[in-house]
Order: sequence, then C-alpha cells, then structure tokens
Amino acid sequence: IEPLHNKPLLLLCLSYLITFVSAYYWNYLLNEYRIMPSQNYLPGVCFLLLTAMFQGTAWFTIMPLATLLLTLVVHKLIRVYRNEKNFGDILDMGFLVSITGLLYEPLLLFSLFTFFSLAILRPFVFRDWMIGLMGILIPYLLTGTWFFWQNRFDDFIACNISNIQFSPFLPRMP
Repeated sequence: IEPLHNKPLLLLCLSYLITFVSAYYWNYLLNEYRIMPSQNYLPGVCFLLLTAMFQGTAWFTIMPLATLLLTLVVHKLIRVYRNEKNFGDILDMGFLVSITGLLYEPLLLFSLFTFFSLAILRPFVFRDWMIGLMGILIPYLLTGTWFFWQNRFDDFIACNISNIQFSPFLPRMP
C-alpha cells in the first residue's frame, strides 16, 4: 500500500469500509446459521461499537483486514461442522489463516485454532489434518517461490523463517 501512503483520507475510508464489511459479514453469519433467536442487526452494531473503541481504527492498519479474513475462517469452520466431507473448506481455513500470518506474524497462532477446531468438531481423520496443514503451507510456498524468482529468497528466510521462535525461553536461531 506504498502508493497510498500519502493519502490518509483514502486509507481511513478503506479501513472503515473493511470494518463495515466485517460487521455485515458477522451479522450475516449469525442470522444465516440461526445463532441469535431472531434476525436483527444487533451483532453487527455491537461489532462496530467494539472495534470503534480501539485507537487502531483511527488509521489504516492490517488488523481490519485480518479481522475480515478471520471472520471468513469462522464461516468456513461453521460449514465444516455442518457438512461431513467438506475438504475444500478445511483447505480454505488453513489458507486464510496462513495469509493472515503472512500479513501479521502473531496471527499465525490462529493456525492452532484450525487444528483445535478440527479436533473438537470432527472425529480424527488424518486426511483432514493434512489438508489443513497443506492449506497453511501453500501461501508460504507461493510467497517463497515469488521471492526466489526475484532473487530475494534470503529476505523471505530472514522475514519469515528465522523469526519463528517456539518458546520465549529458547534463543533465536542464527
């Protein structure tokens, strides 16, 4: 978004638009799957009020986009629960979580959410877990391939692979 860096009003409108789309999508999910007793706009309004409480909504950050992507993950999760053989949605869940991890690294922890939700909602089927893992790995494979073609694979390794730390007590890999 470098070309838009000097247009703060446009970035602010884009952030609000993404937030409104997320609120509408939450409202759609809750009404479509009958989670609320009656159909209304209360969940969307509550979402907008809660997100407006944070200072991050006053300027464009990656969090509104990540929230929208994680909302899509929740929708896929509900569909996985409702259908027996829904391998495409499992792949999509992993793919979307991985894209949010590429955008903002701490959100890669939501990949554990994918596996925990599969463990809770479905019986253990090795194929489901491998499909979810492949969905998580595909964006990293594609991004690494693009960096390799641009002769910047060292940058990809430095930004993504070397920053992974499994415990705060272990030293970082050199």
